[in-house]
Amino acid sequence: MSAGLRVMRLCLLLAASASTSVLAQTTCEILEHKAGGSYSVQINGVKLLAITEEQQRKFLTTVADLDAANSQLAACQKLIEQYRETIGNYETTYSLIKDYSARRDAVLDGYKDLVKDYKKLHDPWFRVSLGVGATGGDTDPAILGGLSIFRVHVWGFFQERNTGVLIGTHLDLF
Repeated sequence: MSAGLRVMRLCLLLAASASTSVLAQTTCEILEHKAGGSYSVQINGVKLLAITEEQQRKFLTTVADLDAANSQLAACQKLIEQYRETIGNYETTYSLIKDYSARRDAVLDGYKDLVKDYKKLHDPWFRVSLGVGATGGDTDPAILGGLSIFRVHVWGFFQERNTGVLIGTHLDLF
């Protein structure tokens, strides 16, 4: 059956479905045959486009595909927004970590300097030692004097009849 006959049949069906009083007034006219098998028709003064079933099927498929693509686009846009938010959070975290690392390094350098200063105070490099005492047979007072540079010690022993020099070192046990 040709497309023109189908359109005429459609017009007749529309006319038949109307009431008998309207049936007398119903007019259906094919105005133009368009490319792709569609027709421009006029029914009771209203211009309509009549399409084939295949065109209708393609149109409905296209509409469904468009709806699916729009849904997928909305999901992708939501993901992109979430990714942007995550990137912002990562950048904030990275900035905080850099700030923390700089502060930590400054504190660590301060502690290292503190240890150096403490070692300087704890272990002086130059010392003077003095002492007073007596020896076994001689009751005259004896003086012991010494100088230390780092771990090397030199002591001098001075008494009226005795003198002497000692050289030594010290070892840290605890």
